[in-house]
Amino acid sequence: HRKGLKDPITGRYPLDRGTGNYIVALIDSFELTGKQSYLDRASLVIKNTASPTEDLSQRDLGNVEETWFYTVYLQAVCRYIWAKQTSAQLDESYDYAVQVLVHFAKWMCVNEEPYLSKPEILEFPNQTWTAQDMRKVNVLLAAAMFSEEAHKFEKKAVQIRNFVIENLANSKEKD
Repeated sequence: HRKGLKDPITGRYPLDRGTGNYIVALIDSFELTGKQSYLDRASLVIKNTASPTEDLSQRDLGNVEETWFYTVYLQAVCRYIWAKQTSAQLDESYDYAVQVLVHFAKWMCVNEEPYLSKPEILEFPNQTWTAQDMRKVNVLLAAAMFSEEAHKFEKKAVQIRNFVIENLANSKEKD
């Protein structure tokens, strides 16, 4: 099968920006039409992409060039959680999405750093990576709302945010 599409044999979706964008499109469709089937489909996509019990070391998320977009997926999960909250659907699918978000945020607290703090790991180290760091900040702050470890998530988010602000302030690319 083509990379980036649902695997027809396993039924699994890749942990990538395409899957994240698909989830967002489904949520947009739900919000525009009110049809529950769109939100239900987003639920299935989330469940068939990541698990709150998986060993994230198997995802090779440290390979930045190949996996940076996992944060796009996680931002879509955040959007899904908010859509479920807004429509008062605090069910098993909602709980699953929250657990996935918190699971990844725990990994992020230990393993993530601003991309430009290690420019040697990047093929083209430029301020585009700063925008991706802001995705991390958003995901960590969202996860903090659902975890007893909120202080750790918030601390990591502030650390990355402060790096971004300082890095942009001193960048030739800021304008």
